[in-house]
Amino acid sequence: MFQKEDKIKLCECGCGQFVKPGNRFINGHNWRSKKHLKKTIELMSIGQIKRYEDPKEHEKSKEVQNRPEVKLAKSVALTGVPLSPEHCAAIAAALTGVPKSPEHCAAISATLTGVLHSSERCVAVAAALTGVPKSPEHIAALIEGWNKPGVKERASISHMGNKNPMFIDGLSNKNHFNFTPAFCRRIRIRDNNICQICGKTNEQNINETTKCLEVHHIHYDPETNDCSNDNDFITLCNSCHCKTTFGDREYWENYFIMQ
Repeated sequence: MFQKEDKIKLCECGCGQFVKPGNRFINGHNWRSKKHLKKTIELMSIGQIKRYEDPKEHEKSKEVQNRPEVKLAKSVALTGVPLSPEHCAAIAAALTGVPKSPEHCAAISATLTGVLHSSERCVAVAAALTGVPKSPEHIAALIEGWNKPGVKERASISHMGNKNPMFIDGLSNKNHFNFTPAFCRRIRIRDNNICQICGKTNEQNINETTKCLEVHHIHYDPETNDCSNDNDFITLCNSCHCKTTFGDREYWENYFIMQ
């Protein structure tokens, strides 16, 4: 067993295992470079199994492997080394159902803070979670996290101005439409109190949201603040109004013009 003053090193063949002080390689690894031959890996696995069958040897190995300097050395040696799909699958299977400690969660959070995920990763995460019901504990944790002091304020600041995905050259700072109840009622009556995208009636919208059908400006331009031209407005339900507001505006503008 190593002494505390011993300097921990990893085998220079790239296997990620530690070597005895003063050595560069584990015995038999000096000719392998970083390519693990299948036969050699099998022999190494057999040797590790035999060693772990001895409780004393197993405890010695665990004690050394759990040393901070050993973990750091392994981390440095393996940084940038791609894992095979089989290796990733084995790690995922081994960690399935294993609860993470608060320290582990804090370390993951600190590592990912400020890291922007690629669009491919966002799509993959969304696809993986689609249709997956959240447990009551998960929902409670989300609500608790959202209600923590400062969380809502930070979220608001992070989406202000040009940081907001719906930012269009300061359009929200311009005058807004003068939608009066009488004007909205006139547009809804003209459209037979039906959403012009999905066909939902005013009664159905009230039953679902307690609100009447909404009126939408097809050109998204509140600068004129002019409600005199009824042809620039259309009746939509709450769901479709959100879809046209936060979706592809150019597509929806052309869609309504062609109607």
